[in-house]
Amino acid sequence: MEAPDTVAGSPGAQQEPELKQILAIMQKSLASIDGKIDSLSYRMERMTERLAKQVEQLDMAERPILDFEDERAIMTSNQTNTFKMLTALQAKVEDLEAQSQRNN
Repeated sequence: MEAPDTVAGSPGAQQEPELKQILAIMQKSLASIDGKIDSLSYRMERMTERLAKQVEQLDMAERPILDFEDERAIMTSNQTNTFKMLTALQAKVEDLEAQSQRNN
């Protein structure tokens, strides 16, 4: 004997094939979505790898620029110090010339 909700002609018996059909459609949809997620995940990994390589390349390109900027800062500092020393030497030369003229 069949369960009361699956008796032929009852609403439950009529809905069972429709529910199985809906379940099959949902399972296919889930499988499709799962495949798309896997595909997107794979593409994301590849993109992450490419971005990591690009970051590495940019870092390598940036190093010489930073080295140049450091070198330029050192040269500017040296130039400033040299200018200060020349200014001090020029003042001493002028003092010595003034002393020499007073002594003559």
